Amino acid sequence: MITSVLLIPILVPAVLALFVFIVPNKIKWAKEALTFIGASVNLIFIIALFQQNDQNLRFSAPWGALGIDFSLRLYQFSSFILLISSILTFLIVLYTFFYMKGKESLRLFYGFLLITISLISGAVLANNLVVLLFFSESLLIALFVMINTGGKKAFPVGIKALVLSGTADLCMMLGVGITIYISNGVSAMESIRISMDPLGTL
Repeated sequence: MITSVLLIPILVPAVLALFVFIVPNKIKWAKEALTFIGASVNLIFIIALFQQNDQNLRFSAPWGALGIDFSLRLYQFSSFILLISSILTFLIVLYTFFYMKGKESLRLFYGFLLITISLISGAVLANNLVVLLFFSESLLIALFVMINTGGKKAFPVGIKALVLSGTADLCMMLGVGITIYISNGVSAMESIRISMDPLGTL
């Protein structure tokens, strides 16, 4: 299988999110339809990946400076987590169609909901610490914006989510720093490239 298929659960929801942001409000149900298509395609594709016999796919491309690659990996554990997350996000999308009916800021809510789906897939598939930090920190921002589309009353909830998720991310970054510090004979960049394979950190 072509390893670039790992980009599909990241790119498809992100591209559809852009269409949600630009679609005219006068087109009724367009935002909901695009969100449903994004969640459905994401779920169907991930189910297909989960059923593949070869669940050890890698994708890597040059990304930025310092020789750090944009690296993704699908293996048995990550494919299971990806499947569960896609099922949950699909159910959440169905629920929001009823809960958000008639409310304001639908463009922002559905747009960032699709971006959240994209970022979750990226975080699960991340195969090095830099890529993981990129997706997890971006996910924090997307969730904060999405929560705050609920109005003034939702702002305190958004702040709580920001603090809790931010604290968890800071702990993860502290772990990255400790990993780099204790790898005496390894350069900092090599430490950052440590695989996200659970066995790779033992």
